Amino acid sequence: MVISYFIWFAGKLCANWLMERFSVTKTMVWYSLLGTLVLLLTVSVHSPIAIWGAVATSFFFGPVYPTIYAHGLDQIKEKQHTETGGALMVMSLVGGAFVPVIMGRVSDLSGSMQLSFIVPAIGFALIMWFFISEHKRG
Repeated sequence: MVISYFIWFAGKLCANWLMERFSVTKTMVWYSLLGTLVLLLTVSVHSPIAIWGAVATSFFFGPVYPTIYAHGLDQIKEKQHTETGGALMVMSLVGGAFVPVIMGRVSDLSGSMQLSFIVPAIGFALIMWFFISEHKRG
């Protein structure tokens, strides 16, 4: 877990550096794509590489929530609604509490904890889809 936190921090620092040089959407598309691929590797490889893949996911998760939060607030056109939009995004964190429950259910049904990592892979893919659609509009 401690290694995962250090990797998360490194991912956040790298993303900040990349976002200074490239657009937020491009950086997040790449981070989401690579996060999805690492999680798919975690699901499909039956060796210690799968464990390190799960840990490496922290690198790509580092910038995700803060960037989505800030980027989402920037997308609010009528600024009098910024406070409400921010509150809704913070409350949506409760949705993240369901991910471990869903992972546990997938694990129980399949008999494989490894297969349950498909759940966050789908989450990363949805984040990638969001930022790809943002990139196309912008």
